[in-house]
Amino acid sequence: MKPLGDNWISKDEIRAAIAAELGCPADELGDHDDLIQLGLNSIRMMGLAGGWRKRGADITFAQLAAAPTVASWYALLSGDTASSAAAPAAVAPDEPEAHDAPFPLAGMQLAYWIGRSDEQELGGVAAHLYAEFDGPAIDPDRLQRAVRDLVATHPMLRTRFLPTGLSKRCPSRGGRFLPRSTFADAVRRRCSRHSRNCARPRHTNGCTSKTVRSSTSR
Repeated sequence: MKPLGDNWISKDEIRAAIAAELGCPADELGDHDDLIQLGLNSIRMMGLAGGWRKRGADITFAQLAAAPTVASWYALLSGDTASSAAAPAAVAPDEPEAHDAPFPLAGMQLAYWIGRSDEQELGGVAAHLYAEFDGPAIDPDRLQRAVRDLVATHPMLRTRFLPTGLSKRCPSRGGRFLPRSTFADAVRRRCSRHSRNCARPRHTNGCTSKTVRSSTSR
């Protein structure tokens, strides 16, 4: 641990910084409370690590995530290597874990998993994200290769949740992509739903539609 000198970070400063991220009073944070279970996410944790590095601390996000308590972080930031080394050892497995063996969920993952249950108040809803990206000159084949490589590199992108409340990594099998013609057909079907009384082609937003004048017999 690099000495901090005049930039030494006290336990009270650590607690105050965490409380500011969580939006709670500092005195509500115990020395050994699990900060992840209290709602401290990875983005905020990376921000804390970056701020402390600017003050001279030789600290990383991985170290903070391995032992997310005020006491462990104070040991790391104060250079107490005996205490900081002991913290990760408490959670390290005694034997190498099989790559495909089920493993426990993280605190936030467990909360999301519980929230999917219909038995929970306001439950029965799965956490999800839907996004659309639109850009010019996209090479579909190159994009597919990039996605395939990304999934193969990061096991968590191949992880599924089991009914037992555990998670399991799935093997990398190259992924399955829909043929481009499928998307073209979907676009045409969507355009057809928005096009009525068609006679003359007109291009709008990449879709071909037609417009005609209609008459009504009187």
